Amino acid sequence: MKLAVLADLHANSPALNAVLDDLPTSVDTVVYLGDFIGVMGFPRETVAAAREHADYAVKGNHDVAVLERNEGHVNSRPLSEFELEHTKTNLTDEQVDWITGLQAYAELPDIGLLLAHAQPRPEAAVGITPGNTGVSKGEFPRVVAAVDSTVYEYVLLGHTHDQAVLDCSQFGNDVTILNPGSVGQPMGEAEYAVVETGDGTANCRTVEYDATPIKTRLRDAGVPVTWWWLPSLNDRGTATPPALIRCPTGHPFFHHRTNT
Repeated sequence: MKLAVLADLHANSPALNAVLDDLPTSVDTVVYLGDFIGVMGFPRETVAAAREHADYAVKGNHDVAVLERNEGHVNSRPLSEFELEHTKTNLTDEQVDWITGLQAYAELPDIGLLLAHAQPRPEAAVGITPGNTGVSKGEFPRVVAAVDSTVYEYVLLGHTHDQAVLDCSQFGNDVTILNPGSVGQPMGEAEYAVVETGDGTANCRTVEYDATPIKTRLRDAGVPVTWWWLPSLNDRGTATPPALIRCPTGHPFFHHRTNT
C-alpha cells in the first residue's frame, strides 16, 4: 500500500491542489491528519477537495475550536474572529457534519496505522488543551516506546507543522513515526509525505506553488491583518523578508492559542 499523508491544511486549497497534483500516480490511499480549518481563505474548497480524496481522516484543534466550540483559534483576536466568521459563512452543513463526525484519534490495526492530530493518545489527540504542542522530533523515540509494534507499523501525527520521520527500530521498537509537515502554512510551500508500507519507506516531500490567489482571497474577504507583510526578526536582529516567515512557529499570530 502506498499512502499520501497530509496534515494541517488550514483552509488553503491552492496548497492542497498543488499537493494533489504532485502525488505519485502509484499512491492508492490518502490520509488526512486534521486541521482542515484555518485562516487561509478557502474553507469550502479545501474541505471539498479533501473529502473527495480522503480514505482515512482525523480532525484537529482548529476544527474542534471553530466548528464545535464556536471560537477562532489564533493568537490574534481579530484573526480568530475572522477564522470563525469566514469558516462558518463558507462551509456547507454537510461539510461541517463531515468534519465534526471525525475522531481526532484512529487505530487502524488491519493496515498497521495509528493516526492522531497532536499526540497518539485518545485524551491528547486533538491538541486543543493548553500546553499541548504535539510531539516534537526529539520526543519521537519516547512516544513510540509506548506503541505496540506487533500491531502498528506507523504512527502518523500532525499539529507541529514540523516535517520529520524516524524509523525507531534502532531504539528497539519496529515502528516508524512520521509528521508530514503542513500543507497549508506557510504560503507558497506545501509539505506532505509518501509512505510505502510494502518496503517500509517514508519520504517527505515539499511542493512550491503560487500564493497570489490566497492573498487576493484574504484581502477580498476583509482579513483584518495582512500578516505576510509584517516584519519579523531573524537571529541577527535584522528584518526577515516576508517570504521567509514561517508559520506557525515563525510568527506570533500563528502560535496555537493556549487559553481555550
